[in-house]
Amino acid sequence: MPATASGGSVFPRALLTAFVFACLSLVARAAPAAPSGLRAAVTGATAVTLIWDDNSTDETHFELSYTNNGITNSPRALGSGSTAAKGTLSYNFSPLPVANQTYTFKVRSYTTTSSNASAYSNTISFLPADFTAPSMVGATPQTDGSILLTWVDSAINEAGYSIEYRVLPSGTFSVVDSTGPNITGYYLGGLTPGASYEFRVRGFKGTAAVPTATTAYTATASALVPATLNAPTGLAAAALAPQERSTRLTFSDNTANNVGYEVEKRVTGLTDFDYLGDIGDSSSINIPSLLDPGTSYDLRIRAFYQHGTDPKVYSAYSNTVTYVTPFYAPTAPVATAVSDKQVNLAWTDNSQAEGGYAIYARTSGAATFDFVSYAATNATTYSVTGLSPNTTYEFQVAAAYQTSAPRTIVLESARTASVSAKSRDGFTSPPYITFDAVNAYSYQAVTSTGVARTSLSSTGLPAGMGFNTTTGQITGTPTQFGVFNATLSATFTGGWTATLPLVVRVNRPPSGPLASVAIASQTLAAGASVSVQLADKFADPDSESAVRVITNQGTMDFILFNTATPQTVANFLSYVNAAANNFNGSVFHRSVPGFVIQGGAFKVDSAPNKFTTTPTSASPQNEPGLANLRGTVAMAKLGGNPNSATDQFFVSLADNRSILDQQNGGFTVFGRVAGNGMTVADTIAALPNATYDVRFDDPTASKPVTSMENWPLTSASAAMDVTKVVSITSLAPIPVLSYSVTANTNPAAVSATISNNSLQLQAVGGGQSSVTVTATDLDGNTVTQTVTVNTSESLASWTAQLGLTGNSALATADPDGDGLSNAEEFAFLSLPNSRASRSRPGFNVGTAPGAYGEISFPVRKFATALTYTVEASDSPAPGAWPTVLWTSTSGFSAPNVSAHTDAADRTDVTIRDTVAAPAGGRRFYRVRVTTP
Repeated sequence: MPATASGGSVFPRALLTAFVFACLSLVARAAPAAPSGLRAAVTGATAVTLIWDDNSTDETHFELSYTNNGITNSPRALGSGSTAAKGTLSYNFSPLPVANQTYTFKVRSYTTTSSNASAYSNTISFLPADFTAPSMVGATPQTDGSILLTWVDSAINEAGYSIEYRVLPSGTFSVVDSTGPNITGYYLGGLTPGASYEFRVRGFKGTAAVPTATTAYTATASALVPATLNAPTGLAAAALAPQERSTRLTFSDNTANNVGYEVEKRVTGLTDFDYLGDIGDSSSINIPSLLDPGTSYDLRIRAFYQHGTDPKVYSAYSNTVTYVTPFYAPTAPVATAVSDKQVNLAWTDNSQAEGGYAIYARTSGAATFDFVSYAATNATTYSVTGLSPNTTYEFQVAAAYQTSAPRTIVLESARTASVSAKSRDGFTSPPYITFDAVNAYSYQAVTSTGVARTSLSSTGLPAGMGFNTTTGQITGTPTQFGVFNATLSATFTGGWTATLPLVVRVNRPPSGPLASVAIASQTLAAGASVSVQLADKFADPDSESAVRVITNQGTMDFILFNTATPQTVANFLSYVNAAANNFNGSVFHRSVPGFVIQGGAFKVDSAPNKFTTTPTSASPQNEPGLANLRGTVAMAKLGGNPNSATDQFFVSLADNRSILDQQNGGFTVFGRVAGNGMTVADTIAALPNATYDVRFDDPTASKPVTSMENWPLTSASAAMDVTKVVSITSLAPIPVLSYSVTANTNPAAVSATISNNSLQLQAVGGGQSSVTVTATDLDGNTVTQTVTVNTSESLASWTAQLGLTGNSALATADPDGDGLSNAEEFAFLSLPNSRASRSRPGFNVGTAPGAYGEISFPVRKFATALTYTVEASDSPAPGAWPTVLWTSTSGFSAPNVSAHTDAADRTDVTIRDTVAAPAGGRRFYRVRVTTP
């Protein structure tokens, strides 16, 4: 059946075939009985079915005679009716060539020849119409989820037929497509599988979009669309060279009702397929750059139908095809030595998929190649550095690609053939030196001996150090602390000059604390206080900063080497000082007795074995040189990568210099355990440890576990138990010195305490005290300073301290009634509420004529604004005291001071008169006290 332009199939009008039978009459026979009851049934615009009653039993043929608008046509011989229904015979007469013309028909039977024919039947007429409405035959579901719609073409000059449908039960009719003329059938695809539809057809003249006339609609026909789609078959995959991550899929498209295909993939050997993408309704598709190179994949597809946002309806899957993507290896490698530590590599880049190139190297004769690093995407050169002088190396290069998540595996192409080069002569001695006052040092510059060395030189050594250009020795005593970048140079026969960047770390030697600045004497007014900062009064030369590590096994203090290893200390403190303090809650996850304990990387998540990883920051530059001795703290790092330290630190349990000082570029020691902290480290090392399976960052149980060796727990356990880990409760900065008041000779005069690394002094009463402050470093070493503190006392503070209030506290009051006012009691160091403590000045007057009188009394030593005035007179009258002998503002060295004795809280003073006592007369003396 020919296909229409719209993709359906059509049924043309049936063609009438006239069969002429030649009859030979051998024996004269009687004429058969004539047929009767001739009638016509219209079966199309140019077709008619004739039906009559067969009244004879021996006829061999029938003969049809018809006219067209009165014109008689040649009779047509028809076959026997012996196979028709009883008494009838049908005949389809087609075509009737002209519309709107009257046709007449009559039939007779005969035996052998027309001469032996029966009489004719009755005559009937038929008038074909030119634009008659079609009649619906039906809507038939097809195996692929499509519908076959058929109808009777009853018109002659229609331009075509318009097909409409609606979704049951309540949809509205819409035009789905149109056909040309003389079509009686149409396949409808793109229908929703499992949905019910109703269809109708009508003829049109003009065009389907703008008809000039239409017939009536057919009766409607409904059908349920099968809910299945035919699966694609014959899936095959082929390469799309030079694309390594692509493939071309071809297959047999067996469905007309789909809108596209889903493609799925899996790495061969895995269980689950992953959705790769959709393709249109096609029998082939290119899959560009969605696969990993050098990988075997299983691929499959399935057809789907989707209406709007409705769920997809799928066919069964196609066959599964396995396809291995190519991964083109680099070729033509070349290696060229350019210095004592560098070889340049070059190669041809043949891949379009690589994310970089993996570089491998080994010394000539070694069993295996070691990974060096990755070159960039599309790179064709790479410089391998850090090589040993005068050494032959072999190199290989492979294209590298990292797979997409969740696999994240690095894939590599085949490697190039090995290519070799020999590095030039240069320095073989270490690129760093460390000096301190504990470990003896020596440094000998050494060079390789491929060719003769002709000269040596150095630049940049710190003050106090020298270089012997003949022997290559560095000697002397550094006079500065810190990190110094020096350079050694060696020239060899042939003119080649090699240089060695030499990092010189001069660390501070261990020492106790020092009293760096004397604490000044302090004088406090009554009730006053002062805070004396101690940070600048003491120093600990070997301790620049420190952190305290509190674990569930005890506390360790780490003293950090800020000057010698600045980048590593800054990196370590970045974790400690982070808002979340990334080390708090972490664990010691590795313990090798006699070697190290290691922690910082992991925190407990949940039982029984889940942990989270510490968020890491960028790695600092490696700063090796300080010796990995027992009690030192260093950073852990990845093998083969000297600059990979970041979040894991370890404490050496033994002298590890021979293991760690040179390995992997040297492990950076950035601190030491202070005091008795190593007892805690040894306690952790003594705990049982084993290999445990753990899960990181909340993985599901279906994902693989990580096996971790030497994990310590507080008690033995067959499996990981997060309740038994060695945890770090807190890791935080602390001062390198702590302070305490270890002596106070007069606590009644001053209160002395320590707060926030400051000496807090509070005047309690008048007097003097010697306060001793002791500074203790983290190793337990101490140093002290003593400060003299003088405190004054006012009349008001004195009475308040004695509990006097109101009028009893006034300067003129006499609470105990002993004749002395509060001011006098205060001045002469007696008590205002006790007669027994009454104190007055004493007199010493010579009895001989011409003798000088004296008056003695105590002067309060630490009183505030208290003035003593000694006056003399010949008369005690109130206005007769003309002579002032002494005032306390004149001091104790004034001329009339005949004696003074210093005591803790007063000065006992004797004042002599300037006028001799008259013979037989009297001299009067008084002490006048003034207070604010």
